[in-house]
Amino acid sequence: MRRYFQDHISELKDNLGIRTKLLPKKVIDFLMESEKDEETAKDVVKTVLSKIGFKTSGKDVTRTEVLLFLNNDTPDKIGQVILDNWEAFNAKTIKKSALDELNPVLEEIKSDLNADIALFGRMVASKTDLTTDSACYVAHALSTHKVNMEMDFYTAIDDLQVESESGAGMMGMIMYNSSCFYRYSVLDLNQLLENLNGNKEIAVSTLKGYLEASINAIPTGKQTSMAAFNKPDFILVTFRSDQPWALTNAFAQPARVGFQNIDLINQSISKLESYLKDMLELYGTPDDLKIHYCITGDRPIKNLQEIGIHQKSIKELIDTIGVEAHERYSSSS
Repeated sequence: MRRYFQDHISELKDNLGIRTKLLPKKVIDFLMESEKDEETAKDVVKTVLSKIGFKTSGKDVTRTEVLLFLNNDTPDKIGQVILDNWEAFNAKTIKKSALDELNPVLEEIKSDLNADIALFGRMVASKTDLTTDSACYVAHALSTHKVNMEMDFYTAIDDLQVESESGAGMMGMIMYNSSCFYRYSVLDLNQLLENLNGNKEIAVSTLKGYLEASINAIPTGKQTSMAAFNKPDFILVTFRSDQPWALTNAFAQPARVGFQNIDLINQSISKLESYLKDMLELYGTPDDLKIHYCITGDRPIKNLQEIGIHQKSIKELIDTIGVEAHERYSSSS
Protein backbone atom coordinates (compact mmCIF):
# COMPACT_ATOMS: atom_id res chain seq x y z
CA MET A 1 0.00 0.00 0.00
CA ARG A 2 2.79 2.43 0.88
CA ARG A 3 4.48 1.73 -2.46
CA TYR A 4 1.24 2.73 -4.17
CA PHE A 5 1.52 6.10 -2.45
CA GLN A 6 4.97 6.65 -3.94
CA ASP A 7 4.02 5.53 -7.43
CA HIS A 8 0.51 6.94 -7.87
CA ILE A 9 -0.46 9.67 -5.37
CA SER A 10 1.06 12.71 -7.10
CA GLU A 11 -0.55 15.13 -4.65
CA LEU A 12 1.71 13.78 -1.89
CA LYS A 13 4.86 12.99 -3.86
CA ASP A 14 6.87 15.77 -2.17
CA ASN A 15 5.59 14.85 1.27
CA LEU A 16 6.51 11.17 1.51
CA GLY A 17 9.23 9.70 3.70
CA ILE A 18 11.95 7.17 2.97
CA ARG A 19 12.33 3.77 4.62
CA THR A 20 15.94 2.68 4.41
CA LYS A 21 19.06 1.27 6.03
CA LEU A 22 21.19 3.45 3.78
CA LEU A 23 21.09 6.67 5.81
CA PRO A 24 24.89 6.53 6.40
CA LYS A 25 25.57 6.05 2.68
CA LYS A 26 23.38 9.00 1.74
CA VAL A 27 25.16 11.24 4.26
CA ILE A 28 28.59 9.99 3.12
CA ASP A 29 27.66 10.69 -0.51
CA PHE A 30 26.53 14.19 0.47
CA LEU A 31 29.89 14.90 2.10
CA MET A 32 31.85 13.44 -0.82
CA GLU A 33 29.96 15.73 -3.20
CA SER A 34 31.47 18.54 -1.12
CA GLU A 35 34.92 17.08 -1.79
CA LYS A 36 35.42 15.36 1.55
CA ASP A 37 37.64 12.28 1.53
CA GLU A 38 35.61 9.05 1.40
CA GLU A 39 37.35 7.23 4.26
CA THR A 40 37.29 10.30 6.47
CA ALA A 41 33.63 10.85 5.67
CA LYS A 42 32.85 7.23 6.57
CA ASP A 43 34.61 7.53 9.92
CA VAL A 44 32.89 10.80 10.78
CA VAL A 45 29.42 9.63 9.72
CA LYS A 46 29.75 6.33 11.58
CA THR A 47 30.74 8.12 14.78
CA VAL A 48 28.15 10.87 14.54
CA LEU A 49 25.21 8.60 13.68
CA SER A 50 26.15 6.20 16.46
CA LYS A 51 26.15 9.03 19.00
CA ILE A 52 22.66 10.20 17.98
CA GLY A 53 21.15 6.71 18.08
CA PHE A 54 21.56 5.39 14.52
CA LYS A 55 24.20 2.67 14.82
CA THR A 56 25.78 1.31 11.67
CA SER A 57 25.74 -2.39 10.84
CA GLY A 58 29.00 -4.02 11.94
CA LYS A 59 31.78 -3.49 9.43
CA ASP A 60 29.40 -2.06 6.81
CA VAL A 61 29.43 1.61 7.73
CA THR A 62 27.09 2.50 4.85
CA ARG A 63 24.08 0.83 6.51
CA THR A 64 22.28 1.12 9.83
CA GLU A 65 21.42 -1.96 11.88
CA VAL A 66 17.69 -1.51 11.29
CA LEU A 67 15.39 0.07 8.74
CA LEU A 68 14.69 3.71 9.52
CA PHE A 69 11.55 5.59 8.49
CA LEU A 70 12.66 9.19 7.94
CA ASN A 71 11.62 12.37 6.21
CA ASN A 72 12.92 12.46 2.65
CA ASP A 73 15.28 15.39 3.30
CA THR A 74 16.78 14.05 6.55
CA PRO A 75 20.04 12.64 5.03
CA ASP A 76 20.91 15.94 3.37
CA LYS A 77 20.09 17.95 6.50
CA ILE A 78 22.31 15.75 8.67
CA GLY A 79 25.03 16.00 6.03
CA GLN A 80 24.76 19.79 5.93
CA VAL A 81 25.14 20.10 9.72
CA ILE A 82 28.23 17.87 9.63
CA LEU A 83 29.63 19.88 6.73
CA ASP A 84 29.00 23.21 8.46
CA ASN A 85 30.80 21.95 11.59
CA TRP A 86 33.38 19.76 9.88
CA GLU A 87 36.32 20.52 12.13
CA ALA A 88 34.32 19.79 15.27
CA PHE A 89 32.93 16.51 13.93
CA ASN A 90 36.28 15.42 12.48
CA ALA A 91 38.05 15.82 15.83
CA LYS A 92 39.29 12.82 17.83
CA THR A 93 36.63 13.56 20.44
CA ILE A 94 33.34 15.10 19.37
CA LYS A 95 32.16 17.63 21.93
CA LYS A 96 28.56 17.78 23.11
CA SER A 97 28.28 21.31 21.73
CA ALA A 98 28.91 19.93 18.23
CA LEU A 99 26.31 17.19 18.63
CA ASP A 100 23.85 19.80 19.88
CA GLU A 101 23.98 21.33 16.39
CA LEU A 102 22.06 18.26 15.22
CA ASN A 103 19.21 18.81 17.70
CA PRO A 104 17.04 20.85 15.29
CA VAL A 105 17.28 18.08 12.69
CA LEU A 106 16.45 15.41 15.28
CA GLU A 107 13.53 17.46 16.53
CA GLU A 108 12.28 17.82 12.96
CA ILE A 109 12.53 14.05 12.46
CA LYS A 110 10.40 13.62 15.57
CA SER A 111 7.74 16.26 15.05
CA ASP A 112 7.61 17.39 11.41
CA LEU A 113 6.42 14.16 9.82
CA ASN A 114 5.92 13.29 6.18
CA ALA A 115 2.45 12.03 5.28
CA ASP A 116 3.22 8.31 5.14
CA ILE A 117 5.08 8.35 8.48
CA ALA A 118 2.10 10.12 10.06
CA LEU A 119 -0.16 7.49 8.54
CA PHE A 120 1.70 4.24 9.18
CA GLY A 121 3.65 5.22 12.30
CA ARG A 122 7.27 4.53 13.18
CA MET A 123 9.23 2.54 15.75
CA VAL A 124 12.97 2.96 16.30
CA ALA A 125 14.10 0.62 19.10
CA SER A 126 17.46 2.36 19.47
CA LYS A 127 15.88 5.82 19.70
CA THR A 128 12.47 5.49 21.29
CA ASP A 129 11.74 9.22 21.28
CA LEU A 130 11.24 8.95 17.51
CA THR A 131 8.40 6.45 17.94
CA THR A 132 5.19 7.67 16.29
CA ASP A 133 1.77 6.12 16.85
CA SER A 134 0.19 4.87 13.64
CA ALA A 135 -3.03 6.55 12.52
CA CYS A 136 -4.20 3.48 10.62
CA TYR A 137 -4.99 -0.10 11.56
CA VAL A 138 -5.06 -2.78 8.88
CA ALA A 139 -6.47 -6.28 9.32
CA HIS A 140 -5.39 -9.33 7.34
CA ALA A 141 -7.78 -10.09 4.50
CA LEU A 142 -9.84 -13.23 5.01
CA SER A 143 -12.03 -15.27 2.69
CA THR A 144 -15.78 -14.98 3.08
CA HIS A 145 -16.21 -18.69 2.33
CA LYS A 146 -14.53 -22.05 2.76
CA VAL A 147 -11.24 -22.19 0.84
CA ASN A 148 -10.00 -25.22 -1.07
CA MET A 149 -6.31 -25.22 -1.89
CA GLU A 150 -5.51 -25.69 -5.57
CA MET A 151 -2.32 -27.11 -7.07
CA ASP A 152 -0.46 -25.72 -10.07
CA PHE A 153 1.91 -28.40 -11.38
CA TYR A 154 4.27 -27.02 -13.99
CA THR A 155 7.05 -28.30 -16.22
CA ALA A 156 9.58 -26.66 -18.51
CA ILE A 157 11.30 -28.20 -21.52
CA ASP A 158 15.05 -27.91 -22.09
CA ASP A 159 15.19 -26.77 -25.72
CA LEU A 160 18.75 -28.08 -26.20
CA GLN A 161 18.14 -31.48 -24.65
CA VAL A 162 19.04 -34.38 -26.99
CA GLU A 163 16.17 -36.56 -28.20
CA SER A 164 17.56 -39.67 -26.54
CA GLU A 165 17.11 -38.10 -23.12
CA SER A 166 13.66 -38.03 -21.56
CA GLY A 167 12.17 -35.91 -18.83
CA ALA A 168 11.54 -32.24 -18.23
CA GLY A 169 14.26 -29.68 -17.70
CA MET A 170 12.43 -28.45 -14.62
CA MET A 171 9.25 -29.22 -12.76
CA GLY A 172 7.57 -27.95 -9.65
CA MET A 173 4.35 -27.35 -7.80
CA ILE A 174 2.71 -24.20 -6.44
CA MET A 175 -0.19 -24.23 -3.98
CA TYR A 176 -2.72 -21.43 -4.33
CA ASN A 177 -6.36 -20.58 -3.76
CA SER A 178 -8.95 -18.29 -5.28
CA SER A 179 -11.08 -16.45 -2.74
CA CYS A 180 -13.56 -13.66 -2.29
CA PHE A 181 -11.82 -11.55 0.34
CA TYR A 182 -13.11 -9.24 3.05
CA ARG A 183 -10.57 -6.52 3.78
CA TYR A 184 -10.88 -4.09 6.66
CA SER A 185 -8.94 -1.10 7.91
CA VAL A 186 -9.43 1.89 10.19
CA LEU A 187 -8.02 5.40 9.92
CA ASP A 188 -8.02 7.54 13.08
CA LEU A 189 -8.51 11.05 11.71
CA ASN A 190 -7.65 12.71 15.03
CA GLN A 191 -4.36 10.79 15.35
CA LEU A 192 -3.52 11.60 11.73
CA LEU A 193 -4.10 15.31 12.31
CA GLU A 194 -2.03 15.22 15.50
CA ASN A 195 0.83 13.46 13.70
CA LEU A 196 0.73 16.14 10.99
CA ASN A 197 0.87 19.00 13.51
CA GLY A 198 -2.68 20.09 12.75
CA ASN A 199 -2.21 20.53 8.99
CA LYS A 200 -5.76 19.81 7.80
CA GLU A 201 -5.02 20.08 4.09
CA ILE A 202 -2.27 17.44 4.19
CA ALA A 203 -4.42 15.29 6.50
CA VAL A 204 -7.31 15.28 4.01
CA SER A 205 -4.95 14.60 1.10
CA THR A 206 -3.42 11.73 3.08
CA LEU A 207 -6.87 10.31 3.84
CA LYS A 208 -7.84 10.42 0.16
CA GLY A 209 -4.55 8.83 -0.84
CA TYR A 210 -5.00 6.13 1.78
CA LEU A 211 -8.49 5.34 0.52
CA GLU A 212 -7.30 5.22 -3.10
CA ALA A 213 -4.41 2.94 -2.16
CA SER A 214 -6.68 0.69 -0.08
CA ILE A 215 -8.92 0.18 -3.09
CA ASN A 216 -6.35 -0.04 -5.88
CA ALA A 217 -3.14 -1.45 -4.40
CA ILE A 218 -2.53 -5.06 -5.46
CA PRO A 219 0.33 -7.27 -4.20
CA THR A 220 3.01 -7.81 -6.84
CA GLY A 221 4.14 -11.28 -5.75
CA LYS A 222 3.46 -14.17 -8.16
CA GLN A 223 1.63 -11.91 -10.59
CA THR A 224 3.48 -13.22 -13.66
CA SER A 225 2.11 -16.69 -12.97
CA MET A 226 -1.27 -15.77 -11.46
CA ALA A 227 -2.30 -12.39 -12.97
CA ALA A 228 -4.49 -11.66 -9.93
CA PHE A 229 -5.44 -8.12 -10.91
CA ASN A 230 -8.90 -8.18 -9.32
CA LYS A 231 -10.43 -4.90 -8.16
CA PRO A 232 -12.96 -4.79 -5.31
CA ASP A 233 -16.62 -5.15 -6.29
CA PHE A 234 -17.90 -3.49 -3.14
CA ILE A 235 -16.43 -0.71 -0.99
CA LEU A 236 -18.01 0.43 2.27
CA VAL A 237 -16.76 3.52 4.14
CA THR A 238 -18.12 4.68 7.48
CA PHE A 239 -17.46 7.84 9.49
CA ARG A 240 -17.97 7.64 13.23
CA SER A 241 -16.50 9.27 16.34
CA ASP A 242 -16.85 6.28 18.65
CA GLN A 243 -15.18 2.85 18.57
CA PRO A 244 -14.83 1.37 15.06
CA TRP A 245 -16.47 -1.93 14.11
CA ALA A 246 -14.91 -4.75 12.15
CA LEU A 247 -17.65 -6.72 10.39
CA THR A 248 -15.66 -9.96 10.25
CA ASN A 249 -18.33 -11.91 12.14
CA ALA A 250 -20.64 -11.48 9.17
CA PHE A 251 -18.83 -14.52 7.78
CA ALA A 252 -18.92 -16.74 10.86
CA GLN A 253 -21.39 -18.68 8.71
CA PRO A 254 -19.41 -18.65 5.44
CA ALA A 255 -20.85 -17.95 2.04
CA ARG A 256 -21.32 -21.14 0.02
CA VAL A 257 -20.42 -21.83 -3.58
CA GLY A 258 -23.59 -22.33 -5.61
CA PHE A 259 -25.96 -21.52 -2.74
CA GLN A 260 -29.35 -20.74 -4.34
CA ASN A 261 -27.43 -19.98 -7.54
CA ILE A 262 -26.13 -16.77 -5.95
CA ASP A 263 -22.49 -16.01 -6.67
CA LEU A 264 -19.98 -15.67 -3.83
CA ILE A 265 -19.62 -11.91 -4.25
CA ASN A 266 -23.35 -11.23 -3.97
CA GLN A 267 -23.66 -13.60 -1.00
CA SER A 268 -20.75 -11.86 0.72
CA ILE A 269 -22.20 -8.39 0.17
CA SER A 270 -25.58 -9.55 1.46
CA LYS A 271 -24.04 -11.05 4.59
CA LEU A 272 -21.99 -7.91 5.23
CA GLU A 273 -24.83 -5.41 4.92
CA SER A 274 -27.25 -7.61 6.90
CA TYR A 275 -24.73 -7.94 9.71
CA LEU A 276 -24.12 -4.19 9.75
CA LYS A 277 -27.86 -3.57 10.06
CA ASP A 278 -28.09 -6.10 12.91
CA MET A 279 -25.20 -4.41 14.73
CA LEU A 280 -26.80 -0.98 14.39
CA GLU A 281 -30.08 -2.33 15.76
CA LEU A 282 -28.29 -3.97 18.70
CA TYR A 283 -25.84 -1.20 19.64
CA GLY A 284 -27.67 1.80 18.26
CA THR A 285 -26.80 4.21 15.48
CA PRO A 286 -24.31 6.95 16.46
CA ASP A 287 -25.61 10.45 15.80
CA ASP A 288 -22.65 11.31 13.60
CA LEU A 289 -22.55 8.02 11.64
CA LYS A 290 -22.20 8.42 7.88
CA ILE A 291 -22.10 5.42 5.55
CA HIS A 292 -20.96 5.59 1.93
CA TYR A 293 -20.63 2.71 -0.50
CA CYS A 294 -19.70 1.83 -4.07
CA ILE A 295 -20.71 -1.33 -5.90
CA THR A 296 -20.18 -2.80 -9.36
CA GLY A 297 -23.10 -3.10 -11.77
CA ASP A 298 -26.55 -4.05 -10.53
CA ARG A 299 -25.55 -6.30 -7.67
CA PRO A 300 -28.48 -6.46 -5.24
CA ILE A 301 -28.41 -4.15 -2.23
CA LYS A 302 -31.09 -4.45 0.43
CA ASN A 303 -30.24 -2.77 3.73
CA LEU A 304 -27.69 -0.15 2.67
CA GLN A 305 -30.22 1.70 0.54
CA GLU A 306 -31.91 2.71 3.80
CA ILE A 307 -28.84 3.61 5.86
CA GLY A 308 -26.09 4.42 3.35
CA ILE A 309 -25.28 6.82 0.54
CA HIS A 310 -24.51 5.25 -2.83
CA GLN A 311 -21.57 6.77 -4.70
CA LYS A 312 -21.56 5.99 -8.42
CA SER A 313 -17.79 5.86 -8.91
CA ILE A 314 -14.57 5.44 -6.95
CA LYS A 315 -13.58 9.03 -7.73
CA GLU A 316 -16.93 10.29 -6.45
CA LEU A 317 -16.53 8.20 -3.30
CA ILE A 318 -13.01 9.46 -2.57
CA ASP A 319 -13.93 13.10 -3.24
CA THR A 320 -17.01 12.83 -1.02
CA ILE A 321 -14.98 11.30 1.80
CA GLY A 322 -12.43 14.11 1.46
CA VAL A 323 -15.15 16.77 1.77
CA GLU A 324 -16.70 14.97 4.75
CA ALA A 325 -13.33 14.74 6.52
CA HIS A 326 -12.60 18.43 5.91
CA GLU A 327 -16.00 19.38 7.36
CA ARG A 328 -15.40 17.24 10.44
CA TYR A 329 -11.96 18.77 10.96
CA SER A 330 -13.43 22.27 10.62
CA SER A 331 -16.30 21.61 13.03
CA SER A 332 -13.96 20.24 15.70
CA SER A 333 -11.50 23.16 15.63
